[in-house]
Amino acid sequence: MNPKFYSIEEASKISALSIDVIKKFIKLKAIIPVENNHKDIKISSYGLNRLKMISELLDKGFPKDEIIRELDK
Repeated sequence: MNPKFYSIEEASKISALSIDVIKKFIKLKAIIPVENNHKDIKISSYGLNRLKMISELLDKGFPKDEIIRELDK
């Protein structure tokens, strides 16, 4: 089975997170993107699941540091 990859725009729509928020979590290394030769940011299915979790935790009021700790459990 081949993994599915999403553009950052698709990941943003699916996860309900803005592109800027996704980029912040990429910068914090909470999400590791897959980049193709055109420098387009691609998010794997695994990364998309993490983004959904991030979205839920942000909605509950968790700060970024706690979200990252939750994801690493």
